[in-house]
Amino acid sequence: MEHCNGGDLSHIIKQAKKKNNDYIGEDLIWRIFSQLCLALRHCHKKTPNPVIHRDIKPANVFIGDKNKVKLGDFGLSKILVNDSMYAYTNVGTPYYMSPEQINEERYNHKSDVWSLGCIIYETAALKPPFQAENYLALAVKIKEGKIGKIPNHYSEDLQSVIEQMLKVDPSKRPSIEDLIKKNSSINVKVREIKVKEKINEVIEKEKLLEVKEKELKEISQMLEKRIAVVEEREKKVAELETQYKALVSN
Repeated sequence: MEHCNGGDLSHIIKQAKKKNNDYIGEDLIWRIFSQLCLALRHCHKKTPNPVIHRDIKPANVFIGDKNKVKLGDFGLSKILVNDSMYAYTNVGTPYYMSPEQINEERYNHKSDVWSLGCIIYETAALKPPFQAENYLALAVKIKEGKIGKIPNHYSEDLQSVIEQMLKVDPSKRPSIEDLIKKNSSINVKVREIKVKEKINEVIEKEKLLEVKEKELKEISQMLEKRIAVVEEREKKVAELETQYKALVSN
């Protein structure tokens, strides 16, 4: 299991709240968002059967070195088999459940998109988009789908993409692929991540080459020493042979 020393997203949100509602930087939000998009795209495009996570929430988003994001806890995930590309069971954390889950209707990968919209909203606003004192009241709010604006220091692009993900009608909600392709901010971040991954691959390969070069150098030095020892022994043997021949000839 990979260690994520930055903790989970719920911890980051709680820490921001403690600091007099100190907001989380927009660049960090886009970085988290874009990496979660990549993770979900991998799940949703998995062949032969796509996978939906069904429990996307801040506590399941883990932050590692250099703000590298991991989506965890696939305990409630669902494999969508070819003859039925929808799920029906009502699972997940209520704050982040989609309207179709609340209504106990069939749902698919776009339910994950709704949950993603909820946690990105919460990362910016430091509170879930839908809150209530009981499940029934929460269900009503989720089905209405009315959300407030995120704080003014965030861009309209971020507000817009959250609103897209929190469309009550799943047919009007974008897929993860749509989000990546049609939103320039996510697209740029995804490209940056891919470039950095390639750079890291090159760096790792260079490190391996350096280790191998060092090993080969050590082996070469060891062989040179052995050759020197052998040559010295051959020299001594030759000297002894010369001395022996001299003795015999006398």
